[in-house]
Amino acid sequence: MKILRRLLTLALLIGGLVLGYRLAQANGSPVALDLLYTTLPELPQWMVVGASFLLGAGVAALLMFYQLAKLGLVTRRYRKTVRGLESEVHQLRNLPLAGGEGAGSTAAGAGVGAERGSAPGTSV
Repeated sequence: MKILRRLLTLALLIGGLVLGYRLAQANGSPVALDLLYTTLPELPQWMVVGASFLLGAGVAALLMFYQLAKLGLVTRRYRKTVRGLESEVHQLRNLPLAGGEGAGSTAAGAGVGAERGSAPGTSV
């Protein structure tokens, strides 16, 4: 499996080099690049295309890094909030029951409904 992976990587590398060579041969004509405030000397067309590709990939990588950093900060904030809420649930779980020892509070709750004249389990 390791040999197959290395052969695949080597094939992709060789394919990329061949593709780059063919691109350079097919687009070798000189191009003058007129920017906003400056003019660059004549460069081969493949170099201008390659530089444009790399510049676009760099801008895309910067935007992706910004989004990932923003999402990382949001995730951190949510994890912190969840930790606080879990701590609160743990504290509430450890509180003693109000109104006595366990079963007594259930009977007292049923008696309150009976005093009002409603059946247990129905809302008023």
